[in-house]
Amino acid sequence: MRELYVQIIKRSMLVITICFLSACVNTTTSNDAGFNLKKAEESYLQLGMSYLRERENKQARVNFNKALDINSNSAGAFGGLALVNQYEQQPEEAEKYFIKSLKSDSSLSRTRNNYGNFLFVNERYKEAKDQLGIVVRDFDYSRREQALYNLARTEVKLDETESAIGHLKQALALNSRMQNVHIELADLYYTQKEFTLSKFHFDQYGKLVRQKNARSLLLGIKLEDVFGNENKRSSYVLALTNLYPGSKEYLEYKNMNK
Repeated sequence: MRELYVQIIKRSMLVITICFLSACVNTTTSNDAGFNLKKAEESYLQLGMSYLRERENKQARVNFNKALDINSNSAGAFGGLALVNQYEQQPEEAEKYFIKSLKSDSSLSRTRNNYGNFLFVNERYKEAKDQLGIVVRDFDYSRREQALYNLARTEVKLDETESAIGHLKQALALNSRMQNVHIELADLYYTQKEFTLSKFHFDQYGKLVRQKNARSLLLGIKLEDVFGNENKRSSYVLALTNLYPGSKEYLEYKNMNK
């Protein structure tokens, strides 16, 4: 509830800012008016992203289009509309806007990272790798560790395991609390029969999550088989059976014990 209240306050402040800046355009010099329009564009983009985070796609689209009314070549608005169309299951439209955004500003790593994810989801792994490879070379990108993770999971799909492990390690060097990176490394090291390393990252993952998912529970069962810890193994089996009885991981566990 508190988070919702904060979001409402932020949106209200953005709307007030936009109204104030729009009113100022007609009463200032051309330089000041240009500055106010730029700030109004940025406010519309922030408001659009705020709606997008709540999956209020219609309102997000409205605000991104208002940003385009101010700046018809707004890379941020194009990137936002790409996400709106992706969430609305319109992949052709989404890709059109991703390309428009990057054509407008090729240095926009946020959009390129999102485009890489879009390509990954659509199983275009080689193209995704190309886009994400550019993103991770932007050392100033605030979410570079996430881009490294995204690149690594793409490389896993391409059977480039060693490269994937290297990029996952880089992601952890930037943020050691990335639970998805730890479980990915645990899985990869298990496949390579590097069981001690696998167990280390599995335990680190366990410290960061409240409840393990089906994938991690199955891996836990396999690891405790290796290390011979029957009590832990039994607890993972019980959790997998009770929490995820319809999962492919549970089916794999059942097949392991036939």
